[in-house]
Amino acid sequence: MKKFLVLLLILLLAVSCAAPGASESPGKEATPEEGVIVEDEKGEESDSQLVIGNKVGNLAPDFELNTLEGDKVKLSDLRGKPVHMVFWSVDCVYCVKELPHVQEVYNENKDDYTVLAMNVTVQDGEDAARKFIEDSGYDFPVVLIENTKEGLGALQDYQVRGIPLNVFLDSDGVVVYSVPGMMEEEQMTGVLKELMD
Repeated sequence: MKKFLVLLLILLLAVSCAAPGASESPGKEATPEEGVIVEDEKGEESDSQLVIGNKVGNLAPDFELNTLEGDKVKLSDLRGKPVHMVFWSVDCVYCVKELPHVQEVYNENKDDYTVLAMNVTVQDGEDAARKFIEDSGYDFPVVLIENTKEGLGALQDYQVRGIPLNVFLDSDGVVVYSVPGMMEEEQMTGVLKELMD
């Protein structure tokens, strides 16, 4: 059954590589959806109740995944700077076209934000992802979404139904933009400039 679900997920991602123009324009507001209410240290609901979820206004679901370098990255440990997560795959044409833009923006702003290139390793395999990154000369952080409970949980938490998918978090870990489809460098720069101001 588990193999069937993984194969179904791979098929959905392979078929749904989002084309340019499929993305919502940044700034389009969405209302937070129901989820888990964040409680303060005493276990009481805080005045600023944040719902954990993948929609604009939600506190981004936490994860702890492996990087291509063999380290662990925990999303909640990155608070204090904006975060740009881009979900991608080696076999996705629009992902491959988008990653040079990710690299350019990363080169210009790496001290002011964190980028996590979230490779759908369950589809690509670690060796293919590593070869692609090395051959392309990219040096931004790559996170592996592997066939594990944590990896598949991250895909589910962020409802990754098509790639590329760009998710931008503010410095408090709140989802500010979720953009399905390929983004251009100017779009990424505009969103990040707004988050860094």
